[in-house]
Amino acid sequence: MIIELFKQCYGKSTRKLKLYDHVAGATEIALYILDRFGKTYPKEKRDTLIFSTFAHDLGKLNSDFQAMLQAVIKGDPLPSKRVKHEASTLEYIDVLRDGQDEIIKELFSAFSYKITDPIDLDMVLAFAVSHHGLFYMSYESTKNYGDKWLIRREWTTRTINEVKRITLVDLLLLFHPFGGLVMVSDLIHSFCHEKGIDYRNLISETASYGQLLDKLIEEADNLEMALNKDDPRSNRGIKELLELLMGGVD
Repeated sequence: MIIELFKQCYGKSTRKLKLYDHVAGATEIALYILDRFGKTYPKEKRDTLIFSTFAHDLGKLNSDFQAMLQAVIKGDPLPSKRVKHEASTLEYIDVLRDGQDEIIKELFSAFSYKITDPIDLDMVLAFAVSHHGLFYMSYESTKNYGDKWLIRREWTTRTINEVKRITLVDLLLLFHPFGGLVMVSDLIHSFCHEKGIDYRNLISETASYGQLLDKLIEEADNLEMALNKDDPRSNRGIKELLELLMGGVD
């Protein structure tokens, strides 16, 4: 079901790109980067990163976000109700859980990539929530609503009900040096799709993962423009985010 939903929904307005084609394209890029720069990277972490890249835009299934994309496609004004798709991720926890095996089969079918280690869906959701650097996941215990994951924005605050959290910084540390791979693969696919260029030409010019991040930092303004077409924001801080990803990467 999840694969069919991805094929039915839009991922980008440019050339009416379907969500499946975007996440599959980003996954292909993630595999290419790991094959090129991460040959000794642990398989269990690689599995989580590849699965997470395929699932990173789960929140774009949101009907209000789809309405925004359709308005751009038709050349209509954007709807008054605007959503950030990352903030809609947890609406589709059950879709992800039910579709976990389906995604694993699709990864093997489409990319000949075999998941061999158990997938921690909390990590997958955290990558989806944080992949534009705006939000994090907070696990909170409340009297009225029980224990559950919630999406929060201010990293420097902590609610009295919070038990634990997973932020972008946590992911960068846990999956070092490729903790930002989901974000990087998403950015590269979006940028290359907008420009109509082959991602291999962009990546093959670099000799290391650090050099690739440097190249993306140089293109930060263009990356910002590519993303703002479908989801306008005053400033995503992409350059600053990429500089954060550079921490500890040679």
